[in-house]
Amino acid sequence: MLDPAAAETTNVPQRRGVVACAIYRDGQGKKPASWGAILSLAAAIASIYGMNFKYVPELEWSFGYPAVSLLMLAICSFLYYLFRRMAWL
Repeated sequence: MLDPAAAETTNVPQRRGVVACAIYRDGQGKKPASWGAILSLAAAIASIYGMNFKYVPELEWSFGYPAVSLLMLAICSFLYYLFRRMAWL
């Protein structure tokens, strides 16, 4: 009969494989998640401005849409920089 200590040491290589697979899969999910965060933020801002509200202050301002477009570009660029720095992209 096999003692528990010997059984424990025989499972170590198998556990290492499972942990390595989990780490690899975790790394694969970071790239789509970061792109999803970047694109969903831009989509949320664009959808708010696409609702055609009557009393939006930026609609009366001639630089409203270019300012929001630049704001979206700045935020998405910042998120891209942040995710690149964290090695997600």
